Amino acid sequence: MDERLWYYAMNQQQCGPVGELEILRLINSRNIGPQTYVWTDGFTDWQQASQVSRFAPLFQNSQLRPASVTVFGILNIVFGSLGLICTPFSLALIFVMPEQQNITEITKLWLIIGSALGFCLNILLLTLGIGLLRLKASARKWLLVYGWFTIFWVIVATVINTILILSGQYGYAEQQMASALGGACGGLVGGLAYPILLIIFMMRKPAKDSCVK
Repeated sequence: MDERLWYYAMNQQQCGPVGELEILRLINSRNIGPQTYVWTDGFTDWQQASQVSRFAPLFQNSQLRPASVTVFGILNIVFGSLGLICTPFSLALIFVMPEQQNITEITKLWLIIGSALGFCLNILLLTLGIGLLRLKASARKWLLVYGWFTIFWVIVATVINTILILSGQYGYAEQQMASALGGACGGLVGGLAYPILLIIFMMRKPAKDSCVK
């Protein structure tokens, strides 16, 4: 009996035909992931490898959560939770001690808007962190959206804060300006580091192949 021949998609190209043993080898070496499309004689259309009854058990038995997915899932939950806890305290400082804050109404409005948006982003980060640990494909995709939006927001917030500092809206004395501007620049670097790393690792093959639910 002739061996069944298979085709598979790799880098947007059709590869094959190869025997079933070669397909099994490619699955074991993770060159073929659960979302890789395969086809053989008798199929009406291409199917994901994890949906083919012959190969599905291999993914169920060997699909381990990559370390990057575990680490970022936990970090998302931790950062999201801390953000939700800290946001109310920062808002309380604005309203409870306004005379000690020595800030203008424009700056106060800006801080409220930033805190509200940050609160929503922290809820999203916490939710997506849980989804990532559960290997949800939607969580990985939305984390990419979160990462790009956060990069955009950090840059915009840094520019606005710098303008407010230089215009005296924060009430800093002249000798405090340099420290305030240094803090704004430090916030830019620190604020960009995590979303950039998040995007890099969520776009890598291990995260793509593991988050398929």
